[in-house]
Amino acid sequence: MVVAYGDEVVSAVLDEGQGDFTFTFEADNPKINSLQIFAIDRAGNTRRIEVPIQGLGNELLPPTIVQDPEVDLGDDGMGIGGYSYPGARVEVTLTGPNDLLTTDVVTTETDGGWQFSYDGLSPGHYVATAISSYGGTTSQVSQELEFDLLTPAGKVGDQVGNAVGNAVGGLVPRSVSNAAKKVSDQVDFLNRVLAPLVGTGILTQLLLLTQSLWYALVQLVTTLMQLLGFWKKRRPWGVVYDALTKKPLSYAIVRLLSVEKKMALVATDVTGKTGVFNFFPPAGLYVIKVSKPEYKFPSKLVMGKTDGEYAHVYHGEEVHFEGDRGVVDVSVPMDPLKVKPSLWFRLNRLVRQRIGMFTRVSMWLGLVMSLVAVIGGKGGMSGLLLLVYGLVLSLQWVVAWREKRSWGVVVSKVGKPVAGVQLHLIDSRFERLVQRRITGNDGRYQFVAPEGSYEIKVASVGHNLVKNYKGGYDGKEIVVTGARPKLIALKIVVEGKKN
Repeated sequence: MVVAYGDEVVSAVLDEGQGDFTFTFEADNPKINSLQIFAIDRAGNTRRIEVPIQGLGNELLPPTIVQDPEVDLGDDGMGIGGYSYPGARVEVTLTGPNDLLTTDVVTTETDGGWQFSYDGLSPGHYVATAISSYGGTTSQVSQELEFDLLTPAGKVGDQVGNAVGNAVGGLVPRSVSNAAKKVSDQVDFLNRVLAPLVGTGILTQLLLLTQSLWYALVQLVTTLMQLLGFWKKRRPWGVVYDALTKKPLSYAIVRLLSVEKKMALVATDVTGKTGVFNFFPPAGLYVIKVSKPEYKFPSKLVMGKTDGEYAHVYHGEEVHFEGDRGVVDVSVPMDPLKVKPSLWFRLNRLVRQRIGMFTRVSMWLGLVMSLVAVIGGKGGMSGLLLLVYGLVLSLQWVVAWREKRSWGVVVSKVGKPVAGVQLHLIDSRFERLVQRRITGNDGRYQFVAPEGSYEIKVASVGHNLVKNYKGGYDGKEIVVTGARPKLIALKIVVEGKKN
C-alpha cells in the first residue's frame, strides 16, 4: 500500500498476503491536505483515494480492474479481471454503445483475484468500472477501464446483407414471402456453393485484363503529349502486335489500299519498336494489308473485336477513315508461323470465349437465387450476394450501353441487324456527300462529322428507309454544333424495295 503526495511516495507498506494492512506515517504540514492512498497488486494500481487529516480506518480500497488477455472470446467478447479483498463481492458495471448498461457480480478468490467475461457484444466503445463490498463496507468506484470492439469484415458483410434482406423483404407480399421460405434453405445453400465459382470467374477475367497493356499505355502517352502541347494535332495511328505474346511488332510493313480506286496503293509505313504505324489519307473506304517475315495476316488466333486491352481489332475488312478529322484506331494481330499456341494462350482464349459467358450466366442465376433466399428470410450472405450481383451486373449493363451508344445500327422491321447496307452522310446545305459507310454483319455503323447540318441516305439498291418506325431515324435533318466533331450513331430501320 502506498501513500503519495502527487508523484512523491510518502509512506508504503507490504501486506502479508491476506489483504489486511495497518501502518502509521508522518507527513509534512504542506502535504497533509493532499495525500492519497492506493494499492498496487499484480493487476496494477487501484484508484487513488484521498486521505483525510484525521486518517483512515477500516477502509476497503477500490478493486483493480484490467483487461484479461487470457480470455479469448473472439471479435465480440472481452474478459476483464483484477484483485480485491479475498472473499469480497465485486460488482462490475459495463456501459457501451447507445448507453447500454449491465451490472454483474463476482466473488473474489482466496488470493483476492476476480475475473469476468462478456460475450456477444456489439461493435463500439465500452467503459467498465467495479466496486467491492465486504463485511458491510463498500469501496469507492474503481478507475475506468475503456476498450473498443471493432467491426470485423465478416460482421460488416452480415450487417449489409441483413439490411438488404430487410429492405427487399419489406417490399414483397406475405404470400410470396411464405412461398420463398419453403425453399430458402436449399436456395441459400446452392447460392453459397455457386458464389466461389462466380468469384473465380470474375477474378480470372480481371487477371487476364492485366495482359497486353502496351496498347493502352501508348494511347495514354499519346493523349498526355497532346494535352501538354507537344503534339499540336492528333494524328491517326494504329498498332501491330503478336497474337500470342501480345507484344508490339517492329519492322512490320503496313500498306493502305483504296477500295474506291480499285485497291490502289495509297500509302506504306513500317512499324517501329512500339508497333505503331501512321497514315494521313483523305476520307474514304480502305483496306489495310500487313506483312512481316515469319508472321501471317490476318490472324486466325484472335477472332474477336477486342483482345484484352487491344481495341478495334482488325481482320482485313474494309474500314472508313475520316481523313484529317478522324483517327485510324485499329489493332492488327499477326500469327507467328513457327510457334504453336502455348497452354497459357489457349487458356486465355478459353477464358475469353467461355468463362466470360459462364460468369455472366452464373451471376444472373445467383441473383435470382439470392433474391429468393432473401425474400424467404435469409439475410446475411444471401443479402450481401444479392447486392454484389446487382452491382456487378449493373456495371456490365452500363459498359455495354455505353459501347452500344458509340455505334449506330441498321435493322429490319423485326429488329434483326442488316449487313451490307450502304449509308451516305449528306451535307444538307450544299447537297454533297460527306461520308459513306457499309454496315458489317452486326449492322453497325458510325459517322463523325464537324459542325453543320446533315441527312442520312440509304444508298443500297435493295433497301428503303422506313421513316415512320418508333425509335428509328425518320430522315429529318441532323444538326451538329460545337467546335469539335460529333458522333452520329442512330438506329435506322430499312425494308426491301418492292419491285
